[in-house]
Amino acid sequence: MDDQNNPEVAPPAGGGPSGKKPGRPGLGGQGDNSVQIAFRVIPGVRKRAKEVADREGLTVSQLSRKALKQYLEKAAAAK
Repeated sequence: MDDQNNPEVAPPAGGGPSGKKPGRPGLGGQGDNSVQIAFRVIPGVRKRAKEVADREGLTVSQLSRKALKQYLEKAAAAK
């Protein structure tokens, strides 16, 4: 029996019969890609971010995206 007909062998990465790519969907909608930005903060900043995110019904990632977007819009307007 070859791997293609063996139900115990996972299909190759890169999409299955549906043609979808593996991984999370993009943030912008259908077919949009998103990139990951990672940075470190001190524990107190993380704790405060979590508290604000919880209060606003967001995840820390959503809060971070919102804050960065607002900062960049403000910086662009100041030019």
